[in-house]
This record gives sequence, structure tokens and C-alpha cells, in this order.
Amino acid sequence: MQTLEHKNAALVSEFIESFWNRSDMESVDRFLSDDYRELSYQSREGLKQFAMKILGAFPDKRYMVEEMVAQGDKVLVRMTEKTRMRICFLAQRRQAVRSM
Repeated sequence: MQTLEHKNAALVSEFIESFWNRSDMESVDRFLSDDYRELSYQSREGLKQFAMKILGAFPDKRYMVEEMVAQGDKVLVRMTEKTRMRICFLAQRRQAVRSM
């Protein structure tokens, strides 16, 4: 029988593979709750929009889980990304901030 920690870690691994590595935007709706909130993206839709920008700049991106720790209902993940930049991603952001 799997522990809660093992189930949660497996679920997070599945989300990372589906969403970040296979770019399956619909996996956000399958894995994240309707009331999902996060400081950077604000909502599930915000996360999808951010991921589409990442995909545009880094179409061959690949995220690798280096370390995962699960305790109770929390899972901490340390990942690295391997990719080649297709467009100047950060300069676009700086330009957008300056134009505000």
C-alpha cells in the first residue's frame, strides 16, 4: 500500500511530465483545483499563458526532477531545465516592463 507521500509525489511527477515536458495545457485542468492560486501566475489560466510563452521561446525544453521530497500533503521539487533559446525571452520581458 502506498503512503500519502508516495501518492502525492507520483501525482506531482505526472503533472511535471504532462504539463512541462509534453506541453499538455489541458493537464492544468486535470491536475490543479479550480481555486488554484500562485503568486507568479495567479490562476490556472495564468499558468497556461506563462507556459505558452515559455514554449514559444524554448520549444525543445525538457525539465528534469533532480530532487523531490514529500511530507504529508506537501511536495517540494527541485528541477533543472535543458533547452535552447529560440527567441530573446528575457529582453522581451524587460521591454514590456519599460513600456508600462
